[in-house]
Amino acid sequence: MSSFKINSISPLGPDDSQYSVDMIDTMFADSLSRGMQNAIVSQQNAQMASSASITNACARILQALTAPAITEKRK
Repeated sequence: MSSFKINSISPLGPDDSQYSVDMIDTMFADSLSRGMQNAIVSQQNAQMASSASITNACARILQALTAPAITEKRK
């Protein structure tokens, strides 16, 4: 037999102790999902910043390598 319990509302209202546990479980699940979502967004932002830094560094290297060749042609 399964230990799964089906919550039923009695005519007098919900069981206060079970309601509290259910609310805590719901808040925990919501907090956990928001924390995971924030971690993903932070990781994506860090990766985007890293990619931008690498792109900028590569552009500066290429610009530095081609700048002397351009000035020599102008002379």
